[in-house]
Amino acid sequence: MPEEKQTPAKTDSGQTAIPTLRTLQTETTDYIRKKNISLADIALAESKKQRLADVSTKNFPKQKLIVIIVVSIAAALAAGAFLWWQFQKKSGPIASSKIPPPLIFSETEEILEFSDKKEFPTLLKSRLENSGVKTGQMQYLALAEKIQENGLAFINTKRFLNLIAPQAPEDLINVLNEKFYLGAFKDNASSANAAIIIFEVKTFDKAFATMLNWESSLKRDLSVLALEDAARETGNLGFSDAIIKNQDARIMKNINNQPIILYAFFSKRFLIISSSQKAFEETIIRLNQSLPLN
Repeated sequence: MPEEKQTPAKTDSGQTAIPTLRTLQTETTDYIRKKNISLADIALAESKKQRLADVSTKNFPKQKLIVIIVVSIAAALAAGAFLWWQFQKKSGPIASSKIPPPLIFSETEEILEFSDKKEFPTLLKSRLENSGVKTGQMQYLALAEKIQENGLAFINTKRFLNLIAPQAPEDLINVLNEKFYLGAFKDNASSANAAIIIFEVKTFDKAFATMLNWESSLKRDLSVLALEDAARETGNLGFSDAIIKNQDARIMKNINNQPIILYAFFSKRFLIISSSQKAFEETIIRLNQSLPLN
């Protein structure tokens, strides 16, 4: 069958009618008329849509960055907590059944165990007074703190001073080594036991200056050492210089000119504190024998 050809319609004037062309402008005009909106409204809506898209795009990396920061902070805190725990674990008392060797020769040695830090000064004072040390002899007292989980731990210098003299200058503690010696000495059958403390010194100048500053409260802070007569008055004499066994010393005496407490730095390496001049002299002799100068 032959294809029918459509003949363009003619107008009243005899001209051929051309079909109306639909353009983007035409479509836009019709849409605006039907929706009763303006070109400005369309532009505003399109701008808002674009802004929302931009915000969404920008927020994604920001949110990702926030998550990364939070995770990093959490990881850093966890690592810090772990390191702190490890430090506390290492710096805390360590159980040991071996008595630390004494700094000077001692005829006898004894372990003093304790668990209550508040009762420790009273316990120590009682043990020093009743140590049973023989005349002319030195007894080494090793102090062991009872640790609930680990058994016994022999205490160091810092722990010792914190227990017997909480007011001891921190600057002094910082220039003393961890190892120390605590002993009881008996001069004669009629005298009470005398206490001896020896600390190893890291920095002599700082230790000496700090001891001078501590003198005003030294007797009170170390009252546990005043074994012979804790009630003896010193008046306002304070400390004075003395030479004992060729050692420069600082000594406090009572109103009867009897030594109450004295200290000295032996060879600038050891700080000696005692409640008795006789015990102090014996300590100097034993240090000279055990640690001859080079």
